[in-house]
Amino acid sequence: MPYLDKKTAIIIPIRMSSSRLPGKFHKEIDGKAMIHHVIDRARESNLSNIFVACDHEDHFKLITDYGATAVMTSVNHQSGSDRSHEALNIIDPDGKFDYIVNLQGDMPFFDPEVIRATAQMLEKDIEADISTMVSLIDDEEDIQDPNVVKVVFDKNMHALYFSRSPIPYPMDGKKANYFYHVGIYGYRREAMKKYVNLPQSSLELTEKLEQLRALENGMKICIDITNNIPISVDNHNDLIYARDYALKRKL
Repeated sequence: MPYLDKKTAIIIPIRMSSSRLPGKFHKEIDGKAMIHHVIDRARESNLSNIFVACDHEDHFKLITDYGATAVMTSVNHQSGSDRSHEALNIIDPDGKFDYIVNLQGDMPFFDPEVIRATAQMLEKDIEADISTMVSLIDDEEDIQDPNVVKVVFDKNMHALYFSRSPIPYPMDGKKANYFYHVGIYGYRREAMKKYVNLPQSSLELTEKLEQLRALENGMKICIDITNNIPISVDNHNDLIYARDYALKRKL
C-alpha cells in the first residue's frame, strides 16, 4: 500500500529519566541497544518514515549513529503522545502525514505486522480517531494484576473502557474473556492534535491511564486483536527476561 507508507509516520518517543531502569534505552540486548531493536522492528513493518523523539544528546547520538532519524524534543513532556506531537510538528510542519503510529521504545520484540496494522486500521475505520491493539489474556494472575491494563469493546470493535481492574466482572461466576491492552497507538493527525490539547480527565487521573482522556471526550478508539503480546522492559527483571528471550530465540 504505497499510500499508507507515504501518509504514515512512526514516531518512537523516549526520555532519559526512568526511575525504575535508568538509561534503559541504551541497555544491550543480544549485543545491541534496546532502542536499536525497536528501530529494527519499525523498519521491518515496511513503513519507511521512522523517527525517534528524544530529550537528551546521548539518545540523539545513539539513534543517529545507527542510521536512524532523531528529533530533539522538550524534557518537560508528561506522556509519549505529547512528545510525539512535538516531534510531528518539527518534522512535518506542512501536514503531509495523515497517520501517526506511536510506538513505545521499550518493546524490543514488537511484531512488525502489528505496527503496520495499527496504521491500516485507521484507513479502514473512518469513524475512528485512534487505533490500538489488544490480546486475549489466559493467565489468572494477569487478570488480577493492576499493571496489566484490561479493555472492553463493542461489536464494532470500538473501545468502551480501559481499566486496571478485571473487566468485565464475572457476576454469578459466569465465564468472561479478558483482553490485555497492547501499548501501541495510531492517531489521525487531527485527533492527535485534539488529544494532546485536552486537559487530563477525571477517569484518567483515577486509573492513571491516559487513553481514558480520549474516551471521556467522545473520541473513538478502534481495536484489533493480536496473538502477539510484546515484551515490555520497565525494570531490571524485565531486562533479564528480554535478554534470555533473545538468546533462546537465536538458539
